[in-house]
Amino acid sequence: MILHHKTDVMKAGEDIVYIVITSGHRKELFPALNEVIRAYKSRSSNLEKGIHGKRRILGS
Repeated sequence: MILHHKTDVMKAGEDIVYIVITSGHRKELFPALNEVIRAYKSRSSNLEKGIHGKRRILGS
């Protein structure tokens, strides 16, 4: 699994996060992907709250 979060200055609409997961079967892949996204959102929200003093819901 690879998760890359860009931290440079970005333009609106640019990709911020790339997630790569390989699996032999989709049945194994999607639960793992959901767990990675859930953990990423939790960590990103906490980091952003610490940096900006407020919380933003990712994906909205």
